[in-house]
Amino acid sequence: MTYLQFPADAKTRKISQLLGEITETFISDAHGPQFMVWRVEQRGFGERMISTSDSRVACIGYAAFLQQSASMEMWLQPITNDIQNLQEGGRKRLTELQHLLLQLALELDDADTSYPSGVYPAALRRA
Repeated sequence: MTYLQFPADAKTRKISQLLGEITETFISDAHGPQFMVWRVEQRGFGERMISTSDSRVACIGYAAFLQQSASMEMWLQPITNDIQNLQEGGRKRLTELQHLLLQLALELDDADTSYPSGVYPAALRRA
C-alpha cells in the first residue's frame, strides 16, 4: 500500500481500510482454517502477479497466470483442497471476502462505468 494515493485523502483512507479488512479476513481464524492465506503468502501471490515491461508495472493476465501457476503450487494446493472440501467456516470467509471485494471494486469505480449506480444497494456502494 506504499503507492496508494488518490486525489482525496478520504478516498485513500477508505481504499486502504478495505484492503486492510481483506487482508485481515484472509488471516483471521474466526472462520476456521479454510481459505486462510497468511500475509506472507498474500504478498507472494501479489509479487507473482506483477509484470514489468518497458519500465511499466502491470498485473499479469490469465494466460500468464496459468503459465506460472505451477511455481505457485505450494500456495494454490491448500486453496484447491478447501474448494473441494468446502465447509461452513470456509463458506463464511468467502462470503465476507466477496462483500469486501465488491465494496473495493465499487469504491475504485468512481465514474460508475463498471458497476452502474442502481445495480447494487446504496449500502454496498459506499459503505
